[in-house]
Formats: sequence, C-alpha cells, structure tokens
Amino acid sequence: MPRGFDKERTLGTCWSKQDKNWRLYYPFMESGWTLDELLKSETFREFIEEIEELGFDSTTLRLSIQKRNNTETQGGMEHV
Repeated sequence: MPRGFDKERTLGTCWSKQDKNWRLYYPFMESGWTLDELLKSETFREFIEEIEELGFDSTTLRLSIQKRNNTETQGGMEHV
C-alpha cells in the first residue's frame, strides 16, 4: 500500500508502474466500485489527455480521500 493510504479509511488510486494501470485502494467494495467507474469514464480519460497536453506526467497523479470519523451522516443523507 502506498505511503499515506490507510487501508481502513482511504479510498484512493495511483499509477502502478508494475501493472501499467491505475491501482485502486479501498476500505469497502462499494467505494472501490465508485472509484473504478470514475477511472473508466470518458471524463477521466479526457482529463488525463488534457493534463498530458499541458506537459504534466499523469503517472504521478495520486487521488485519495479519507473516510469521515463520524459516518452517521454523509453527503446530507443519514445512514442507519
């Protein structure tokens, strides 16, 4: 697991030089599916193309987000 990715709380992705693809890290299967859908989307592919055209190395892109400590309310919805 990459530095800074807490396997219990982090949803994230970074480029794998070994796999030559995006590697997903997720605490729960549902969150992994959500991130996988984003990485496969046309919008993400266009974003990668645009940043490459601007001279950025997309293989250095790293996305991560931490799960909230209090998971009772998320995104304005209450979870039971």
